[in-house]
Amino acid sequence: MKPDRASATARVIAAATVMVASESRGGDLAPRRASDWCRLLLSTTAADRVLCASAHWAPTRALWRVIERATLPGIAEHYAHRKAWIEARCRAAIADGVERVIVVGAGFDTLALRLADEFP
Repeated sequence: MKPDRASATARVIAAATVMVASESRGGDLAPRRASDWCRLLLSTTAADRVLCASAHWAPTRALWRVIERATLPGIAEHYAHRKAWIEARCRAAIADGVERVIVVGAGFDTLALRLADEFP
C-alpha cells in the first residue's frame, strides 16, 4: 500500500458495495448511504472513477459477475453479509449503551461515517 493511496483491497470492496447496491436484489445487503459514501470515496482518481462506474453500470456489472463466478463465486455478497453482521453488532452495542465505536484499519468501510451521521 502506498501512503497517498487506498489499498487495492479497500478499492475493490468499495466497488463491490456499489455493485451489490446497484442490483435490485442487493438493496438489503448494501445500505444506500454505504453505496453513496463508496461512490464518493472512489471519486478521487480517474482509475477509481472508472472502477466505480463499471460496478454501477449494468453491462460492466454483468462482466464483473462473470469474473467473480470464475474466480471467487459469491465474494461480493460475502463482503456485504460480513459488513451487515458487523453493523448489526455495532448497532446492538450502541442500543445497549456503548458510546464509542473505534474503527481500526477499515479502508473504505463506511460504517463509522454512517454511524456518525446518526449518533453525533
